[in-house]
Amino acid sequence: HDALMTLDAGSGHFIAGNPSTLEMFGVKDESEFRRYTPLDLSPEYQPDGKVSTEKAHEIISRVLSEGSHLFEWTHKRLNGEIFFATVLLNRVTMSGETIVQATVRDITERKKAEHALRESEQRYNQLATLNRTITWEMDASALCTYISDVVENVLGYKPEEIVGKKHIYELGPDNEWEKRKKRAFDVYERKEPFINYENRVTTKEGNIVWLSSNGIPILDKDGMLLGYRGMDTDITERKR
Repeated sequence: HDALMTLDAGSGHFIAGNPSTLEMFGVKDESEFRRYTPLDLSPEYQPDGKVSTEKAHEIISRVLSEGSHLFEWTHKRLNGEIFFATVLLNRVTMSGETIVQATVRDITERKKAEHALRESEQRYNQLATLNRTITWEMDASALCTYISDVVENVLGYKPEEIVGKKHIYELGPDNEWEKRKKRAFDVYERKEPFINYENRVTTKEGNIVWLSSNGIPILDKDGMLLGYRGMDTDITERKR
């Protein structure tokens, strides 16, 4: 439930707030709410390191000059609990007076989920780097549409040197392209996953490494093949 409130552009004090506002900030009634300013319900510092007072003045000035502004802000409830929110401010003129309308949405749970996802991605990327595992996607023509940064550690290519520029079979030795292409399209035709397929790949410097490849088909709602996604793990040392 969004909190809807109005502020006096001059004094900065709240004028009114809906029931969701009172619940969000832990205020008992509207008369108590009118005693506060947004800064009273904000921590001293925002996550980007800026002092709330300075940043709030910048935002209000922008709203008064431009008419509206949407941004993220860290708030606190009266009990001291910190929460994250998106805030939409609009400049409004009523009876000749300029006021600011605010719509505040609590996004704390979304922020927690984003943080957990970032941590999960970091752990995965660390393991992928340690295991020298490249993740990738290719379209129905076997053209690479995505490849992870680990490719630079394993093959010496930056992702932008491969994505949209090389077909997967072109990463093998030159004299094996046709054989690799045929094998790839045989799999494509069957729309089958492949598991632990071992193949030789040429690095940017011309060296040969062995990769163990795993992939699954990407299908649209009608079962048409859009491409494949999967991962390749460097097994050169094991092969040696």
